[in-house]
Amino acid sequence: MAATGTRQSARARARAANQAVIAARRVRDEANMVSLTDYFTAAETIDAARLTMARALAEIRDREGTVTAAATLVGITLGDARKLLALLAIDTDDGPSDEGGQT
Repeated sequence: MAATGTRQSARARARAANQAVIAARRVRDEANMVSLTDYFTAAETIDAARLTMARALAEIRDREGTVTAAATLVGITLGDARKLLALLAIDTDDGPSDEGGQT
């Protein structure tokens, strides 16, 4: 049978090891919080920029008459233009047609 002192020593070592694990987790959690804040701040910036791009594209489309013309002028694909315009919840079927339905 192990001596009482040996058991207490083992418990003390186990507690110390557990505390080290908890401290390391706390450090990672704090670092993750900083990284998550950076990530979501950047995502909000990207979302705002995409809305600005969509509004500008919609204005060009309104002046040029078609999504195709606006996409060509901006230098993006028609699919990308439609995705941007969808951010504005603009129903492109209600707007000017794309050269008689051809894209």
